[in-house]
Amino acid sequence: MVVVRRLATLFLLSFGIAFSQALPSGTDLTGHSVPLAGSRASHAVVVFFLASDCPISNRTLPEMKRVQAEFSERGVAFWFVYPNSTETGRGIRDHAAAFRMGDKLLTDPHGRLAHFTGAKWTPEAVVLAQGKAGWNTVYRGRIDDRYLGIGKERPEATRHNLEEAVTAVLDGRAPNPPGGPTVGCGIVGAP
Repeated sequence: MVVVRRLATLFLLSFGIAFSQALPSGTDLTGHSVPLAGSRASHAVVVFFLASDCPISNRTLPEMKRVQAEFSERGVAFWFVYPNSTETGRGIRDHAAAFRMGDKLLTDPHGRLAHFTGAKWTPEAVVLAQGKAGWNTVYRGRIDDRYLGIGKERPEATRHNLEEAVTAVLDGRAPNPPGGPTVGCGIVGAP
């Protein structure tokens, strides 16, 4: 029965259909709970899962920041989530400063956000959209198609999957599936 449910969920997600649920809070670097949707009404929430010690995650950060800059003024909330229990507050702060990431930083050492979204990799992006009954995961996958596999990289991306997904949500359309695997480092303790 579990296998049937998982297959049904994967089928529905592949067509941009997801189950509605309440949006969980994240944990900031001081240990305080932070609502992912932010203080203002958000049309969508993008959660970037990343790790300070993952080379692909670090090489993808400029694209993550570009997408954040493009859509943050259009009612999309963005968060950079460090899901690995091995990350320290100081290490995260140093990493964020080195890459000029700002203050939209969360930790997820117990895997609540990774479990809620189904994230398993860094870097991985999740787009949450608000429906009538709550928040839905409408996209989960790669940021772009630059990485084909470990050690296999294009000089530049030919498709910007996350940008396409956020545009679709803002236009009231279901995003296309990622079109390829997420390439990166596994989340330590992923559900």
